[in-house]
Amino acid sequence: MSDTMNYRFKHTAKHQNREVTEIEVRAPTMRDLKAIDAVKGNMAKMAKIIEALTGMTQREIDDLHFDDIRGLGEVVVGLFGVVKPAAAT
Repeated sequence: MSDTMNYRFKHTAKHQNREVTEIEVRAPTMRDLKAIDAVKGNMAKMAKIIEALTGMTQREIDDLHFDDIRGLGEVVVGLFGVVKPAAAT
């Protein structure tokens, strides 16, 4: 499995002051996981996950269509499979 996946937006999205049709989503690091864990509330956690793994700002994320929030969530779930604990021997 790759450490990154691309997500293709279904609706208009902006990143770095320009419209984008696609964004790269990377696998989380321990730093990302700790930052996400510190956030309270499910929606705030999802926004923090998207911010940490895409580089989008909170304002850009706040403007995303729900379909794209859900789609990015599906990509994130796939990438979380990358950080599995080592098997006990």
